[in-house]
Amino acid sequence: EDFLAVDKCVVALESLTLSTEPDAADAVGAHRLIGWSSIDGGPVTEWVLDGGDESHPVIHPAEAEKRLGQNFVIGSLAPVETADEPIVTEGTTFEGSADKAWFTSNGYAFDGASAAAPWTFEAALPELFYESSAAQALYFADAELTGTEGETLTVALVLRDIDPSTITVTSSDATGASVEYADGEAAISLLKAGTYTITATNGTKTATTVVTVKEYVGIGQVEAEAASALRYNGTEVEAEGCAIAIFSVQGQQVAAGNNAISTETLLPGVYVAKAVAADGSVATLKFATK
Repeated sequence: EDFLAVDKCVVALESLTLSTEPDAADAVGAHRLIGWSSIDGGPVTEWVLDGGDESHPVIHPAEAEKRLGQNFVIGSLAPVETADEPIVTEGTTFEGSADKAWFTSNGYAFDGASAAAPWTFEAALPELFYESSAAQALYFADAELTGTEGETLTVALVLRDIDPSTITVTSSDATGASVEYADGEAAISLLKAGTYTITATNGTKTATTVVTVKEYVGIGQVEAEAASALRYNGTEVEAEGCAIAIFSVQGQQVAAGNNAISTETLLPGVYVAKAVAADGSVATLKFATK
């Protein structure tokens, strides 16, 4: 099949240093474009049997390179020209302005975001950005987070082959969920009920996590069932003349007493109080502490 192994290649070196290893000591030279070429090997001698024990040599001339296209060398790198076809193996010296437009005219596609256009041009030469970033990874350890107004959530940002200092992390609405990023973690302050997207960015790579913020009910009574004697005043649960028990939302009893129970030692959260009067009547109250 007819194809070009090297085409539209641009060499931008200032010098070449030949190897001093024994295996390379006899090399004719190192061409600017492809290094050692089959042309440099010269003719190849093949010994062919005559039909008996005798043989004769058949000399095959070195074949010209057939897989090299139009290639270029920028700068003052001198050609070696040890081959029969030096322009093919050395590349054409280009002395003009090798700017972005010139590279584009030679088939380089720029935007750095895909295999179809993998190059970026930020300085004097193109950089193969897409290939260099193909092994990189960027994602949040949790794709979804849920919390209540007033809380701060932390989520790890997982990186591979990415400098953490190049990361920027933003919120879709900082008035509802603000974010600060440091040392591989995003700290998200939940300010207002709603749903928000936290986005981490590094060049063309992005990662997101969705944060759902629930409304904080506040300190005080949430729901009451039965007797008006059972109430929560912010620091204690009261029910005059009743035996009182306080339970977590998981059903575990966390406090008990008569007439009144202080809630100041309870952890912030939602609780259920149960009061039983002397006549056996029962009242329950759900409340939250902060």
